[in-house]
Amino acid sequence: MQETLERLKLEGLRLPIGQSTRELLCPFCVKPYKGHFSLTRTPEGVLYNCFRASCVKGRGFISAGAAYFPQAPHWSPPDETGKSHQQHIYDRLNPVALTPSITSYLYDKYELLPDELEAAGVLWSPSAGHEVFPMRDGFGYFRGYTTKRVAGFPPTNPSCGHWPKSIRVSFTQDLLPDRSPAEHSFLVPAFCHVARTPHAIIVEDMLSAIKLSRYAPNGVWPILGSTPSDDNILFLRRHMEVSKVMLMLDPDQWQVLTNGIPKPLYYTTKFGPLFEDFVPVSLDQDPKDTPHEELKDIFQEYMLCYS
Repeated sequence: MQETLERLKLEGLRLPIGQSTRELLCPFCVKPYKGHFSLTRTPEGVLYNCFRASCVKGRGFISAGAAYFPQAPHWSPPDETGKSHQQHIYDRLNPVALTPSITSYLYDKYELLPDELEAAGVLWSPSAGHEVFPMRDGFGYFRGYTTKRVAGFPPTNPSCGHWPKSIRVSFTQDLLPDRSPAEHSFLVPAFCHVARTPHAIIVEDMLSAIKLSRYAPNGVWPILGSTPSDDNILFLRRHMEVSKVMLMLDPDQWQVLTNGIPKPLYYTTKFGPLFEDFVPVSLDQDPKDTPHEELKDIFQEYMLCYS
């Protein structure tokens, strides 16, 4: 029940105050029908309502107060014996809107426009000094947050200084390493309304996904790591009906050999036969660091998803 309410809360808080949506199915009905369930954003939180009289649980209010994630396991630095010990931190992630200083930093460093960041739902955690990205799974359900520390913006809560640089906060109240495998399917930015598209661009991280979404709306898939799994690829092929893939891993991955060949070429030989086209793109910088003028040339050259 709590997990369901957290998902509804995150969905509802993305709406402007006073607006409603009927895009979701009622999570409380045995046989839900589209359009029979609404979320309404209020200044205090989110109202949810199922229009079926028999659904007694489908009506209520969720406060806009910050979600509480009580347990944050991580490994301490090695002690004098060389051993690391699992520690637990208790704190609030407490995400808020991006501050002007963070917005300016992301524009100056990555050319990300304030409107793009707002559309992506990017938030900020002052207590942790982390960017906070709301995440869906590949089926469109909210799964929680992926966060990343920002250099030069120390946490206001000293205990959060021990958090890993990248973490994932799920609705099951677990704080997991950013590179832990995604359950069920890809995790994608919350703003990406998962839709079937013939093209897909695979990148490593969230900021790269947001930046490339300017050229390929709904077609960018961050794998939150450097290794696309078999499940990731099969999900794109079978469930999303993707036929053409552009693989844009960070340039350091071209120095990693797998079975004697660079990692991106290995994935091309492994997964290429599943698609009409599977194109590995070699960049001089990470996608998020690549200037937009260069990205435009790349998309014009490969003619994938470019508009």
